[in-house]
Amino acid sequence: MWQRDRRSKLLRPILRGAAVALLALGGWQAVAWLSGPRNGVRVEPSSTFACLAREGDVVIARFTLRNVTRSPVRVMGAEASCGCMIARGLPVTLDPGEAREITLRVVVGPPGANGTFSKSTRLFVDRDGPSPSLAFEAKTPTKGA
Repeated sequence: MWQRDRRSKLLRPILRGAAVALLALGGWQAVAWLSGPRNGVRVEPSSTFACLAREGDVVIARFTLRNVTRSPVRVMGAEASCGCMIARGLPVTLDPGEAREITLRVVVGPPGANGTFSKSTRLFVDRDGPSPSLAFEAKTPTKGA
């Protein structure tokens, strides 16, 4: 028991130092990169596309998908939360480290009570882990504006 406590006390400062160095050199992005997505695909720079649009407008939302593994990853398709969204650029195979752009064509529908039209789509990847999702948010101007 004494040996285990002693090792634990010796290891803690080393781990703290490594964590501080990691944060100082790369910030929280480095921590997120090291943990990485479990399905091999990261959406850059964000998985949410936000814009200003009126009901009935057609908006093209662009997303960049990056393979963060050491083997090819296939994004096979997408399932949208409504018929107002169509994914383009799929299916696609991403080689290790490769990034590709896909788009969502969205017909903006009526806004919710908060004045925002929000929808999402889930991507199907040939890997285990949670499916990456893409979100679309359109803030609609008030009538008369």
